Amino acid sequence: MSEKIACPKCGSEATAVSKRNPIRNAVQSTIVCRNCGFTSVREHPPDVTLSEWLAKK
Repeated sequence: MSEKIACPKCGSEATAVSKRNPIRNAVQSTIVCRNCGFTSVREHPPDVTLSEWLAKK
């Protein structure tokens, strides 16, 4: 699933893509910003949303 979010680095619009990894029982989230080039790939538990996970870090 893909969604538009604010870039954590520059604040402009970035794309977040999440996909489930059934082998590791985790969700892999990738954030890419076309404005500043920021890229982040993280895994988090499936019962936690990306925004909740990022708020903890």
